[in-house]
Amino acid sequence: MTDVTVLRRSRKAPQPEALLAAACGIVSTEGLAGLTLRPLAEALGVSVTVLTSHYGARADVIAAVCDAACAHDQQLLDRWRAMLDALGTLSPSIAAGLAETMLEDCATEQRAVSVLYLKVLHACTWDEALRPLFAAWSAERHSFWRLFAERAGLAPALLASGWWHGYMVAELAYSLVLNPVASYRALRRLCLRRLFAGGVATHADAGDAALFDLLLEQMQVVSGELSEAPAGRASTSAPAWAAQAAR
Repeated sequence: MTDVTVLRRSRKAPQPEALLAAACGIVSTEGLAGLTLRPLAEALGVSVTVLTSHYGARADVIAAVCDAACAHDQQLLDRWRAMLDALGTLSPSIAAGLAETMLEDCATEQRAVSVLYLKVLHACTWDEALRPLFAAWSAERHSFWRLFAERAGLAPALLASGWWHGYMVAELAYSLVLNPVASYRALRRLCLRRLFAGGVATHADAGDAALFDLLLEQMQVVSGELSEAPAGRASTSAPAWAAQAAR
């Protein structure tokens, strides 16, 4: 009876949430190249036949994963959109604080999905076949960050050129690795505050430039310490390129 039950369960198509969770687990350890049918089926407790019968080839499965991730993001981003609607036009300080909070959430609570997003985004630069599979998910994030920038009053040129979205993607990538480093978090916050204030330090904060220099110096120290760490010791804070990321 138990074997029959297991067999019946193995024939069911995995729910989108389960498919996304399994894909995230594989990509976080094996990279996007490791996201193939057999390990995904094993992670879901189904056969490869189940995946192919319900989705198709590997590309179809990846499309289903991206669709599940897009739906996951829609729920999160809809909550943030509701917050933006309630706030209206964002002041520089509120915009910086919200952007910081959202990056923090993406790097911690939403870490697995963020890693998957960046892996697929990177792979799209050389694998044209992935681009249509990723398009809806990418458009969802583009749409939200554009709305955020408009509410914060960023220069239209920063949106039209793609600079703003690129900035947030890069900051997310750095945050996934450097978030445990206090000096990085402070530097990220300071840069966001400068960005929404027009890119310059205000007269009301005379210590802005001094703080900026101190944080850059601290990131250089973090980088140096890690690059000289004993062989085989895993870093719990940041890789040796921390200083480059800070610059």
